[in-house]
Amino acid sequence: MAESKFLTDSRNLNIVVILFLITNTTLIITGAIYAILGTFMSYHVDYTGLTESEVASYNPKLMILISVFIRLLGVNEMVIGISGIYINIYGIRKKEKWAWNLILIVSTMWFIPTLILTLIITGIFGLPFVLSFIAGIITVIALYISYKDIFK
Repeated sequence: MAESKFLTDSRNLNIVVILFLITNTTLIITGAIYAILGTFMSYHVDYTGLTESEVASYNPKLMILISVFIRLLGVNEMVIGISGIYINIYGIRKKEKWAWNLILIVSTMWFIPTLILTLIITGIFGLPFVLSFIAGIITVIALYISYKDIFK
């Protein structure tokens, strides 16, 4: 294998690093969309039965609050994605046990509620649920693959 400062000497761990980069980059992109737009997505309108203009005409301050929460969710996703890349590069790639445990804890505490909420709001075929589900599966696979390399 060619020498690389980014990749490791373990084929399995290289796969894991790439899988985590994919999931975390997806979090950053989807988070940026929410943070920049800060508006109702089509699935929000479908779930509430109200458009932004209808909510704003009912209570303008409520619409401002909803927009702030949507942007905050986006920033939250971006922070988790950026943190995940950092943990991946400086922890997982170097076979650090703390990094593996942290990803397990964060994934459990963040992905499970996110899956439940997106399932309720978008349904099983909604894009946010599908992306969250796929990211969760990729994370479980990556944790499984990396376990032996990190804890041997």
